[in-house]
Amino acid sequence: MGYALDTASSWGYDKANNLSGRGIFNNEYAHATDGHALTTNWDLGSHNEGLRKRMENTNKFSSGKKKSSVVAEATRGLLYQSRCVSKSATSVVWEVYAKLRLKDLTDYFEKCPLIKGSTMRFLINTNQAEVSMTPTATNLPAVQASVLSGNTCPIMITSQKPPTATASGGVSSLDATLPVKLSVDIVKGRQSGHQTSLTSCRLYAPLYKFNPLAEQRYLSLAPTKRVEYEDVFQYQFTGSNAGDTFNFLVSNGIEDIQSVLVVPFLSASANVGMNPFLSPYSTAGATHDPIPLQQFNILLSAVIFFLENEEYDFQAFSHQLASSNHLNGGLTTGLGSGLIGKFEFENLYRYYYGNASRSLPSEEGVSRSVQIVGKNASAQQISLMKFVCFRRSMTIDIQTGARVQ
Repeated sequence: MGYALDTASSWGYDKANNLSGRGIFNNEYAHATDGHALTTNWDLGSHNEGLRKRMENTNKFSSGKKKSSVVAEATRGLLYQSRCVSKSATSVVWEVYAKLRLKDLTDYFEKCPLIKGSTMRFLINTNQAEVSMTPTATNLPAVQASVLSGNTCPIMITSQKPPTATASGGVSSLDATLPVKLSVDIVKGRQSGHQTSLTSCRLYAPLYKFNPLAEQRYLSLAPTKRVEYEDVFQYQFTGSNAGDTFNFLVSNGIEDIQSVLVVPFLSASANVGMNPFLSPYSTAGATHDPIPLQQFNILLSAVIFFLENEEYDFQAFSHQLASSNHLNGGLTTGLGSGLIGKFEFENLYRYYYGNASRSLPSEEGVSRSVQIVGKNASAQQISLMKFVCFRRSMTIDIQTGARVQ
């Protein structure tokens, strides 16, 4: 909830001094003052509309336009709304609340049946990071976050470049002479000591009270149930230079492979020494970097996935994705899903996906190696993040909720 897709064509790249940051950036949220001047600028998506919408979701103030006369700031706190809770000459504090669906965290919860008396333990990793920097009148410095927990910097510093008639930008809101420290903390801030209104997580789950006869019948028909769900194996390869071909062995053996996903990113050396995941100017982590791959293929136990190496385009992407989490496999006219269209894929969201779930019965339970080949068609050194989705299963006692097998 509160999610907004980053604009695919609003990113930029600059190794020199820049008020939008160094390396790859996607933090310009203010559109050009005269709209889109096609005679001088053909880039129609120059500002990041998704970033602007997320800023709207987290920057609510009751003081604006005398809104406090209707909705007091204290009321927003009682409703647990994401908002800016305090602002002074030296500090600004935001409270941001996340609402997560369990089935989005793991496929298990979408497949889990009705069970009685179950006990579950959740381990959820969060990204907690801190960025320290000193801006100048001409640039935002090359700096990456220090991470206390997780692997990604969730903080984005917006562009300090005022928009012009034909170019997007932001607002010059940082003092060019003072150091700035930004941090993301859970429940209590390290710098300000501020504590959120909600001090612990809440779990909402549907509970059903059966008619005694119906409950007895439900438990007797199938005292145990086998749940099949998907798990993920992840690995990263670094250092594929511009124009180089690559041939990487992802794993020697994984059973019941369902899909393979390759996500490219710039390497730290190509991003002015900053890991894109830790850059406060990039959307890496929420998006990937706009890296084209050519002659792409996946090999499962040395058997090629595509009939020939692919010049992987949107048609190949949509074809592979059609039978993955789509209504009726995308075959019914009028039924469709997905956030990534042709424009998004060609400009930024270049996911390289192969659906391996359509296997022969004789291949079920067989361990297969995973290998990827291709060519880095970008002008920079890249890293490749690989995700292999595979099927797992467990048997659950419906009456006790205990795992049987």
